[in-house]
Amino acid sequence: MHVRDEIVVSDETIEYAEKVILPDGMHFDSERRKYLRDFTTLDLKAVPGSGKTTLLLAKLVILEQYLPLRSGRSVLVLSHTNAAVDEINDRLKKHCPKLFSYPNFIGTIQSFVNKFLAVPYFESCSKVKVVSIDADNYNKFVEFKYNVMPRYALASWLKNQREPLALLQSLRLNEDNKLIKHIDGEVEKFPLKDSSGKSYKSLVKFKNSIWKKGILQFDDAYYFAYRYIVRDNSICSILRERFGFVFVDEMQDMAQHQYKILEIFNTPDVCFQRLGDNNQAIYSNIVYENNIWATRANTITIHGSYRLSKKNAQLASRFGMDGVEIAGLNADNSDYKPVMIVFDEDNCECEAIKAFKTYIETHPDNSKISVKSGYKVVAWRKKHEKDHLTLKKYCPKYLYMHENNLSHDADNQNNYKLVMEIYSWLGWVLFYEQAHFNGQIVTRGNIRRVIKDKGLYNDEFKAFIYSILDSYNKEDTEGAIKECENILKLLLSGFGYEKTQISEIINDVSRLPAFLNEDLLEISEEKCSECAIKEIKPVVGTVHSVKGETHDITFFLESYYDGKFESDILEKCISGKASVAELLRAENECIKTLEKEIAEIIESGKDRGIKTRIDKIRKHQTQIGRIQQYSKLVYVALSRARGIIGYGISEKQFEKYFDKEEVQEKWDLVFVRN
Repeated sequence: MHVRDEIVVSDETIEYAEKVILPDGMHFDSERRKYLRDFTTLDLKAVPGSGKTTLLLAKLVILEQYLPLRSGRSVLVLSHTNAAVDEINDRLKKHCPKLFSYPNFIGTIQSFVNKFLAVPYFESCSKVKVVSIDADNYNKFVEFKYNVMPRYALASWLKNQREPLALLQSLRLNEDNKLIKHIDGEVEKFPLKDSSGKSYKSLVKFKNSIWKKGILQFDDAYYFAYRYIVRDNSICSILRERFGFVFVDEMQDMAQHQYKILEIFNTPDVCFQRLGDNNQAIYSNIVYENNIWATRANTITIHGSYRLSKKNAQLASRFGMDGVEIAGLNADNSDYKPVMIVFDEDNCECEAIKAFKTYIETHPDNSKISVKSGYKVVAWRKKHEKDHLTLKKYCPKYLYMHENNLSHDADNQNNYKLVMEIYSWLGWVLFYEQAHFNGQIVTRGNIRRVIKDKGLYNDEFKAFIYSILDSYNKEDTEGAIKECENILKLLLSGFGYEKTQISEIINDVSRLPAFLNEDLLEISEEKCSECAIKEIKPVVGTVHSVKGETHDITFFLESYYDGKFESDILEKCISGKASVAELLRAENECIKTLEKEIAEIIESGKDRGIKTRIDKIRKHQTQIGRIQQYSKLVYVALSRARGIIGYGISEKQFEKYFDKEEVQEKWDLVFVRN
């Protein structure tokens, strides 16, 4: 008997799950009930705001009613981040005690790989106990080894590299035991090509010397896990026999090396369900051109979005690669038409965002427009070395406006608020430095957990917190700032930053906590207030920073990347003439036609014209990659808001591609005249 045959989902079971998971009086519709009843191997594709995680939680509540399974098998639930796992714990643990007990496992993909594959294989082969699997200990030990390295041979070669320490810290081995930089790096891009060369062998030896101490990087866990699977396939059978039900949330955020590991469960005897949305695959500040996750033939699609109104759903749908039409189910907000703000590129500093603010304030339904759950201004790129259009050009003080400042009252400030503001500041700094931990970017939202999980919440860290509070309460601002620098040095060092990098960050005065710099705070408050809507200041950040969020208003601004703006690639989708899915189909049809022509030329015994057609195919493939890359960013940006969505574009780009009357069919149109 297949493990899924043990589960029979009745209406009463679903009703029980509704009571546990949903607010009073709410029920799952037929589309969602179909998924809750299905325990075959499948993919669940869910549009933004559809309540995908809520569905997974409901399914786990249903499974709880059948635990322990008669077959003795168990449940595996994986997600990408600790935050997602915490949500499952917080919402389900008291309702599902059996699910959170042995032999079931709920955790991140990293924790699963560490526990069941990497650690047992490494310790068995090396006869060395794993001391740590993290970036902090690993990078520190690499730095130590580098500093005591004999000054000859490998040291001489490293001396000629641009960033020798960073190179050593990024060393990885691929599945063929070839050196690469970072886990998904390419052999061809590694600085040394000859694996028989002295320096190459020395680097491999250096890497092994770290492992011999039981010190592993997160990426190393996947290297050893994959070797375990390849060398002893029985471990796959053991894991499949144990876990009869496997659920992976946010599948689109899994990288290639994680995808390969998870595929061990893609067999007939396991119920393997993956949940996600390929259109939102922009995890960790990376936008992959190609989809790592190829959806299965057996796919359930949830079309209804409780977040989006009808017009916003229609807009977002045009940027989806799969052609799925989102059904906007949000009836709580008026069905506002999106607005396009057209501005002068040479005079867009603050003015573009102010124009959007003015549009909202003068909107006929202004009294009904809500901003209680947030007002976000987003773009793809933060800054550009040549001062092209990016967040920095739109908003020179965007770093201050990335988060709403905590209320500052010098006469009424308790220690708890100060500590929270210190954490918020540390998270802010690490976010803008693109620091990562356990495969996720560090933010002010997860900074406290990351500090604890990395082992940085130690006596030294606590002492710095105390010193900051003590100095501040004694009105010793200078001393408090110095202690803030010290705690930041400690944290950046823990994340593997080099001394020169740390000095540069420390010397940036804009990175002081706002409560310790009145002048900067005043600038920040003044700047934020200029663009506030109903006294709510905008949060300015990248599209990546708002992924997974829901707010009331979104203003998306075009930015320059790799010689292109979003409208250079997606102008037909913006105007409403075509969807991304149609653009991709057209490009693929062109490739098929060219391939057919090449086959006909070869069949005729000739070769003239083949090279030209191959070049054309490559151009179409490049364009497909660009369409996929740009559309994911725009799709995520334009699917966050419950209410009004704005799109900012320069007048130069507008005149290049758009007709005013045609645009007005889909958008409210505002020209910023100065």
